[in-house]
Amino acid sequence: MKPELIQQARRHSYHIAEGFFSESPQAKSWEVAFQRAIETMPPATQATFQEMVEDLARSAGVDPEVACSTLLNDWARKWLDDSRRNAESKKLGEAVEDLLRAKTLANRRPSYVKSLKQYLGQFVRGREDMPLRDVRLEDIEKWFLGRNEATCTRASNTWRLSALFSFAVRRGWIQDNPCRRLEGVRVDRDVPVIFTVKQCRAMLEFAREHFPRFIPWMALALFAGVRPDELRRLTWACVDLKAQHVVIDQAASKVRRRRITPLDEAAVRWLRLGGDLPIAHVMKRRYIRRLRDHLGLAKWPPDGLRHTAASMMLAKTDNATLVSRWLGNSSRILLDHYIELVKKEDVASFWEL
Repeated sequence: MKPELIQQARRHSYHIAEGFFSESPQAKSWEVAFQRAIETMPPATQATFQEMVEDLARSAGVDPEVACSTLLNDWARKWLDDSRRNAESKKLGEAVEDLLRAKTLANRRPSYVKSLKQYLGQFVRGREDMPLRDVRLEDIEKWFLGRNEATCTRASNTWRLSALFSFAVRRGWIQDNPCRRLEGVRVDRDVPVIFTVKQCRAMLEFAREHFPRFIPWMALALFAGVRPDELRRLTWACVDLKAQHVVIDQAASKVRRRRITPLDEAAVRWLRLGGDLPIAHVMKRRYIRRLRDHLGLAKWPPDGLRHTAASMMLAKTDNATLVSRWLGNSSRILLDHYIELVKKEDVASFWEL
């Protein structure tokens, strides 16, 4: 396709899209989609379009630019008709399948796609054939009312449902996201639970005596604050005991950013004892249960090891910017949640474990 014809097509597509789609409730999403289709026209389609423009220009005796504008008008009209039919017929179950496919193609983590699939699968069960445009705010409120979820859980699941309807808005299937009209859920954030120095010592000794294979997992979580999900993807190749650091690359990092976290002498001492890295998830769960019972805890605190590491790092360095870089967190989160959680006299004891 000739470069000047490409520019004409793109220029005309903007004016035509504004005229055709301005009267539709889904105007913006359809307009953007149409313009993107023109801008990203594959070579084969470009060649076909150029032939059509040239044929029309010859047969009608008009300038190629006029022929280009005429064809784009025809395309826009067909695009609008197809988009309307698609929006009217899109079913809830189909929308979920399309969303999961799009998230997978966008290289989102398998665990994220799996969580979406599980929750949205529950939401659509029994109403797979329900037209997407018929889902109302009242339906979503009734859904949450029937589940009686904790506030924190409801906040997370509202976000999952919102992902579906925001996707549908972008595709032009519905006009707005009903989740945005839900009453906001205010979540009370508790102070993070951290382990005492005595508990940390007991955990490490228990691992050395009963489950030495678990020591690397424990040491990296407790002394370097590596997230549990990140530890599932770490190997010994990521740990440099000579340089005293661990590398959490993009593939392992929760936030998809590579970071290098230093290893204190305490971490190095325990890591030199060896063990498995990574460790099987089933084996980790089994050991955590035994460790919970050994410490006399009713419940294992989620991210308790990471919270302990963050608190001790912050107390030791008094540098939130540096520690946040090590942990892959923001400085604001550190200062909001971890500052002054430990006593100064406990800090030295912790790093001597």
